Amino acid sequence: MFLYFIPGRTTGPEVPDKLMQCQFDGLDPIVRPVIANGPGGSAGAILCDKSSADIAGYYPDRQEWAKVNDKLWIGYEKEQRPTPEGLARSKQLNGHPVVIGGQVWSVPVARRWAFDTGSPIWYDTTPKKLHYRDGEWKLADTIDRYARLWQIGEQWFDETCAAAKSETDRKPLLITQAAEMAVEVLSINYRVWHEEIDLLTPLDADTIRGVLNAVIDTQTLTDWFQKKSESLVG
Repeated sequence: MFLYFIPGRTTGPEVPDKLMQCQFDGLDPIVRPVIANGPGGSAGAILCDKSSADIAGYYPDRQEWAKVNDKLWIGYEKEQRPTPEGLARSKQLNGHPVVIGGQVWSVPVARRWAFDTGSPIWYDTTPKKLHYRDGEWKLADTIDRYARLWQIGEQWFDETCAAAKSETDRKPLLITQAAEMAVEVLSINYRVWHEEIDLLTPLDADTIRGVLNAVIDTQTLTDWFQKKSESLVG
């Protein structure tokens, strides 16, 4: 589990906006005062889940800390690095396994491919709202919590199609933009945001592509085309 240090407070700190972005999602947080010097040399309070109560303190020799801003530091025990299992949200969307930093993460899928007609057809897999219309329940838009996942899937699919067609008039997606999208995707199934991911494993282009390709089920489509091409020979 991660530890969160809030400088300048020793009792009941308000939860910074940063922590609201990677919600505790059912965890049971506790607050421990750090009266002496904490990360950065100031007093403050450490916020963590009760399951990490035994490490809820500032022990610089055995911990790794990184400054987010003047209001927040994030750390963890070097011998108890946070894992995907420990960071998993209580409710996860089905996804594809992607190895990031030597750990397997489940990346949620926004669309999947089907081949019942003999040709690839994608279908939306995001959870939907239900509306009662004309005497019956009907599926509507993606529920708000996962709307961003669908938008990212759409954008990445468009990017991959444009790249395949070598569209020269299209402005390519910057790697920093793609990294932002990948972090947003990972935060759907895990209690992480930019700083947590960066602390665990700095992102690179291959990892980012792996995450975003999982969102649109790219490997399934690639495998289908591979089998299709093999069937044409001999």
